[in-house]
Amino acid sequence: MKRLIFLLVVLLVLALGAFLVERPRIEESKRVAEGTRDAKKMFPALSGEDVTRITMRDGLTEKTMRKGASGWEVSGDGVNFWNSDQSKVDEVLKNIVEDLDEDMLATADKEKHKLFEVTPELGIEVEVYTAGEEPAAKFYVGKQGPDFISTYVRRDGDDSVYSIPIQLGTIYGRELVGWRDKRVMAFEPENIVEALFSFPEGTYRVSKDAGGTWMLLEPETAKANGVKIEAELKAFSQLEATSFESGTLEELGLAE
Repeated sequence: MKRLIFLLVVLLVLALGAFLVERPRIEESKRVAEGTRDAKKMFPALSGEDVTRITMRDGLTEKTMRKGASGWEVSGDGVNFWNSDQSKVDEVLKNIVEDLDEDMLATADKEKHKLFEVTPELGIEVEVYTAGEEPAAKFYVGKQGPDFISTYVRRDGDDSVYSIPIQLGTIYGRELVGWRDKRVMAFEPENIVEALFSFPEGTYRVSKDAGGTWMLLEPETAKANGVKIEAELKAFSQLEATSFESGTLEELGLAE
């Protein structure tokens, strides 16, 4: 019993110490988020609209995102590009332009770069391009902070290491499949005015008139169940893959 009480006291002291250490950072981050304190951005001249390419290297892999003619694309080899998930692109652009700031300095000692894992060998190297072959921004994403929320970041060419109150490893450490657009079909359900449903028991063609009423055209003409049709279309529009296969349609059983 005494040992249990002793352990509880030790845990309480440690928790209190951690709170006192982290409290200033938490309160400062809150003031920045509320707009009551303006943090200096790491890349103040950078605009998300101007970014055309982002590369991320973690020592083992390299991923490249670029702005293509029909939207953002992502590649794991720099040759084969796939449609990228726009929400992931927006997230990383917001992070680079808005979230990376000099609000919380962790250290200015370059001898501690390895400790915080903000070196090319230990961290994730990120290069941001707006035009040309020279990056408009370059930084290193290091290890997670002791609060399990923040991440250490260092701007290339700068000795200072900053603590950013976001788990950046989950963003920049994504595998290629995590950046790809996993939508099976990209369409807005409300824009569909005609559809064909083919089942083993029969085929049904439906159409929506100018008033928004769904009508059955095939195998007979009648008023259709619009609620069911729109629910099916919404479900189809939300279908997402969990991964991607490289086999042929015949090998995957999808030829027919």
